[in-house]
Amino acid sequence: MCVTYCNAAELNKLDAFHHKCLRRIARVQPSFYSRVSNQAVRDMLGAKPLRHTILKQQLLYFGEVASRSSGSATRDTVFMPDSIKLKAPHAKRRRGRPRASWAKQLHAKALNIAGGEAALEQMWAGTPAAKSAWRAAVTQHCNALG
Repeated sequence: MCVTYCNAAELNKLDAFHHKCLRRIARVQPSFYSRVSNQAVRDMLGAKPLRHTILKQQLLYFGEVASRSSGSATRDTVFMPDSIKLKAPHAKRRRGRPRASWAKQLHAKALNIAGGEAALEQMWAGTPAAKSAWRAAVTQHCNALG
């Protein structure tokens, strides 16, 4: 799964809407009439799957929040002070399967992209060079997805 905090059905609905819009732009009839695949329509227009674009934007925003100073309200709600570790939830855990968290899933994906916690901490340092390195790593990861 590429986009975080969505289930497979929601991702399929997003992609279906995206393909419907692309077909309308390209003036290609639906696939059950024209027999043109969604991949062919995306290639014709030079578009990427919507789920990859959303993932890229989420990761870039997550890195932006992480690189802010510790006094920032948005950073302090997600991360521990002066660290890139996530805050533990304050509420008592409910019964049943633990719910997926947007921050947990993006943090795990970011660690995977950076190649470890030390490399991720350097990419989220807040300097312009670090921000461009994070942007390049995220772009390369999302382009490799397809």
